[in-house]
Amino acid sequence: MTTAYFDHYDGSKVFQFLSTRVGLPLDLVNFLIAQVAALCLARLFRKPLKFASPEFRHSVCLAIGLLMGYFCFGNINISAACVRRTITMNESLAQDVRAIRDRDNLTNKEVNANTKGTVDSLDTVQRLPSPLEYFAYTLAFQTLMCGPVVFYNDYINFIEGEQWPGNTNAWLRNVAYQRGGARLRTVRVYGLSAVWHGFHPGYYMTFFAGGLFTVAARKFRTAARPLFVNSRPKKLFYDLLSFITTRVAMTFITTRVAMTYATVPFVLLHLTPSLAFYGCM
Repeated sequence: MTTAYFDHYDGSKVFQFLSTRVGLPLDLVNFLIAQVAALCLARLFRKPLKFASPEFRHSVCLAIGLLMGYFCFGNINISAACVRRTITMNESLAQDVRAIRDRDNLTNKEVNANTKGTVDSLDTVQRLPSPLEYFAYTLAFQTLMCGPVVFYNDYINFIEGEQWPGNTNAWLRNVAYQRGGARLRTVRVYGLSAVWHGFHPGYYMTFFAGGLFTVAARKFRTAARPLFVNSRPKKLFYDLLSFITTRVAMTFITTRVAMTYATVPFVLLHLTPSLAFYGCM
């Protein structure tokens, strides 16, 4: 770790000794500590705070989120992190303020003129959030560092005693996949995923590879399946073969090899080592 890096990092330096010992940058050490702490603290909402008032649960989410943000980003960079998170996470709030203003139900066309699919009406915000609700949602410690991204109504349901909503696919589906037509759906989803993570080249290489694998798998199925559906025995053979390869062989090939290959740049972050890895493999 260089002196320049240490001097410019504004987050907590309490674990500098651990960073030096394990050979990782201090910001990554703090990030890992914050993520583990978030997992542990989230259990507060399962039992100890399960029957607490929504206001208190909001306050706990906000307070821990602010402390975690200060620990990882410091006085200066936490502002930039909050701005980034507000812009990225408040998609549902931005689109549904119009619903509050007009006091009527919006059609999918009114929500977004480019929408070709459907937008789940359950994501519609029925009232403007209070300042506590808004900032607690924006800075909730469970999702502050790297997600998962959730809609505002999902967060409110969780605070009022429901389960924490399931992760990121639903958000990507509503925000990127179902909007703008079918032509570039996969590109939009993987592109948004890359932008959400940051601006290191490795992120974009990983999600580009993931998109490539997804498109290739779909095209292979489109080309292969019609060859087997014209008769019942062939279709049964195809379904059985698909089940076996998916559950057994493809579990190893896809998960252990293809995804590992695709995600190495996600860890390396930088362009030169990522290209070197792809060049060697």
